[in-house]
Amino acid sequence: MRGAEKELNGLLEEAILGIATGIKRFVCSVYRGIKKLKEVRNLVFFLICIVFSALVYLLKGRILLLQLPAFLGYALYYVLLFVPVFYLAVLGRAGGKDFTAAFMEIDFKGRDGQYPYFCGSETADKKLIYFFKSNIPVEEWKNRKSLLETAFDCTILRIENGNSKRVVRVVTLPGDFRIPEKINWSDTLIRKDSGVITVGKSAQGEITFDLNRVPHVLAAGETGSGKSVILRLILWQFINQGSRVYMLDFKGGVEFGIDYERYGEVVTERKRALQILTELEAENAQRLTLFRNLKVKNIVEYNRKTGKNLCRIGVFCDELAEMLDKKGAAKELKEQMEKIEGKISTLARLSRATGINLILGMQR
Repeated sequence: MRGAEKELNGLLEEAILGIATGIKRFVCSVYRGIKKLKEVRNLVFFLICIVFSALVYLLKGRILLLQLPAFLGYALYYVLLFVPVFYLAVLGRAGGKDFTAAFMEIDFKGRDGQYPYFCGSETADKKLIYFFKSNIPVEEWKNRKSLLETAFDCTILRIENGNSKRVVRVVTLPGDFRIPEKINWSDTLIRKDSGVITVGKSAQGEITFDLNRVPHVLAAGETGSGKSVILRLILWQFINQGSRVYMLDFKGGVEFGIDYERYGEVVTERKRALQILTELEAENAQRLTLFRNLKVKNIVEYNRKTGKNLCRIGVFCDELAEMLDKKGAAKELKEQMEKIEGKISTLARLSRATGINLILGMQR
């Protein structure tokens, strides 16, 4: 008897658990359906269901007078009355991936033997974000990332916890998403914030860096790899953000040609380059003293506190090695190069806060 009673209790527990799981999934499907009402087509169909439900309510008496047993009449009435809710549930389940089958395929389940439960999704730009409820630690999700990508047929950008440790947020891109090989420049990519520079696009959006945190740029690569292109791209953003620019071009002025002279000085001689770097070294020292007296840490804080617009200064050099190549150079020229190298080194170390930025290109 005890064995039979224990077995019966087990069956009841399974039944109750199954009913609770079913109700939970139904409610989640309704919730996902409500979120999909943002689409006009879904909203129109939902309103039609509301009108139908209202008509059923008005015709309750006629439905119950149908030649059906009483319980079937009431069952039919309530099913028809709640058509809008059923529509939301169907809408919430439609068009989605069969995640349970995907998890079963790679045997991804918790210690309790349960597979993660899909709670919904949302879109952001080209990204699709999935939410799962699971007792599997997020680190284990990350360890199985490659298998999850294959099962979901997507590229996973990030896996992180949601609003609790039991909710996992998976940020994805469709499996057929491709980044174009060439992206044409557009001035819409120029940021309004001084010092924030756009240099490309990735699967997660625009690639930018902040000169207030990363003060200098080194573009390195072989001939034809795009160093000059990236330098001119950054230069154009400096110009449009109101910065002062100097262009050091020791390829005879062909990289920063005549068109650029309207925006700043194009330097082709080492003597003049040394003069400019010396002036900037003095400018850097003055700015540091100014910041100290006003108790600010950098150019951004200074401009915010004073309401002034102390401009950023960009020093662009397309080929640093050419400017500092001492092979076969006379003694006087070598000394000049050593001084230039010393000025660049000083600015590289000390000009982070003052907004004097070095943007250098080189092959070696």
